[in-house]
Amino acid sequence: MAAKKALIELDSSLKLSEISIVNERSGYPAIENSNYCVSITHTNEIAASLVFPKEFSLGIDIEDIKRSENIKRIITESVPNTPEFLTAAWTLKESLSKALKCGFSKPTNVFELSALTKEDNFFVCLYKQHSDFQGIAVVHGPYLLAITYPKSLESTEMLSLMKKTSSGQV
Repeated sequence: MAAKKALIELDSSLKLSEISIVNERSGYPAIENSNYCVSITHTNEIAASLVFPKEFSLGIDIEDIKRSENIKRIITESVPNTPEFLTAAWTLKESLSKALKCGFSKPTNVFELSALTKEDNFFVCLYKQHSDFQGIAVVHGPYLLAITYPKSLESTEMLSLMKKTSSGQV
């Protein structure tokens, strides 16, 4: 439902009943008969989606910050040992895996962060092996929402895309 609402934000002429979200052979979601792609995430009772033109590769992930203890053992980078930093590192890696449409089927070093900084309520990262991408994550209540996108997107375009991100109940 979150993906359909996000698509309607981009094209108000569409109706919910006209939109079909299917799984590609790779397992990733796709919008049938559309010039847009979708990235979907959920945790607990919250879901979010990001709909974007096919010429871009973006990924989105959301996690409960309280689950950071589970994440701690799989973060290889040197980041501050706080729930927010650990969750930011994980969600940014997962959002990159979705932007690349490979999931975690690749070696973990493929998703390694080269930098992770916190600015106010936002985290910003760069990736070691994917220098053409960057990621941002924001604390939203007990959750951390991350989006990875190509550096070629202007910051105003990224903000516009973020405004189109729709969230709803799972």
